[in-house]
Amino acid sequence: MKDLSPHVLMADAQVALQLRSATDSDTASILSLFQTVFGRERSRARWQWKYHNSPSGPGIVSIVAEDDCVVGCSAFMRMDLNHLGVRVPAGQSCDAMVLARVSGRGQFTALFEMNRSAAEEAGWEALISFPNRRSFPIRAGRLGSRKIAVLRSYSRRLGARRIVGPFADLALKVALRCGHQLRFMADAFRVSHTLEVRVSRSIPADLEQVLHDHREQEVLSVWKDCEFLDWRYVKHPDSTYDIHVLYADQAPCAVAICRVREGAVHICELMHRNHDVRETAMLLGHLSSYYARSRAQILSFLAWDAGFYDAAFNEAGFTAKPFSPLTMVATAFERSAIASLYAFPSNWAVGFGDVDVA
Repeated sequence: MKDLSPHVLMADAQVALQLRSATDSDTASILSLFQTVFGRERSRARWQWKYHNSPSGPGIVSIVAEDDCVVGCSAFMRMDLNHLGVRVPAGQSCDAMVLARVSGRGQFTALFEMNRSAAEEAGWEALISFPNRRSFPIRAGRLGSRKIAVLRSYSRRLGARRIVGPFADLALKVALRCGHQLRFMADAFRVSHTLEVRVSRSIPADLEQVLHDHREQEVLSVWKDCEFLDWRYVKHPDSTYDIHVLYADQAPCAVAICRVREGAVHICELMHRNHDVRETAMLLGHLSSYYARSRAQILSFLAWDAGFYDAAFNEAGFTAKPFSPLTMVATAFERSAIASLYAFPSNWAVGFGDVDVA
């Protein structure tokens, strides 16, 4: 058994910093630290949702304490992976923070290693993360995670308000919406079955078979079933999401989940039961038409996979860029069933909804 008991780091001759697992009584101090380090608030409800309410199980949170004050924290969210339809216990490294006045003494690395040891002891097999450009050197260097891929960016303009003004923008959006609707109707006419899209704020029960089939198409991805999607999107304490389901002859075949924020629509999930490019592109066309009716100016998606996303977004007429601010890194523990697979980028399929900030 690895030693998971509290550790003591000497900050200077007078002050001892203690590394230990966080308790419920530490939450308020952790949230205060979050606001100090990142300059924005994080609600207690979101912290509880993220690290205690996941259907996969509880997360792992460790802190650096100076007397009764939390001056550092590292948190792993439980997020299982999928390997060709088989569930793999895993997690995601998310919130990591240390006060500047006590940084540079090894606390960050010690916190991470403490969490990693606890994850292995709990039976997790892998760990993923999506650092930005600033934190990537730490994740891939000091902490030893393997770089998988830089997430690609896909986008489509829904308007030009800043350039042409609000009134001309409204007319432009009407024209774009009509164009997307006509294309959807033309594509639907060419297929052999009846297609329709239903939009709601809940996860339909009949989506489970789509998710099952989709999981079997992916070598490595985040495990997603109806229970997970309900927790991730319907029960999210701070955001609301639109669930768009494409039906073919009354049976669901694809789903897209979107979040609208500050004039932008972010696609969080995009899945088709058998990776049909045309039908997925039609669903993207529906999204373009649907959100052209709103004040949103751009529709975007960040993702990485071996080629399906490229094909679908190209078919739908989106602009694709082979880079974004986020990089995926991963670690598979020695006993993991995916230890021989995880290091190959072509094995992975991840999207914006898998990222902590989505």
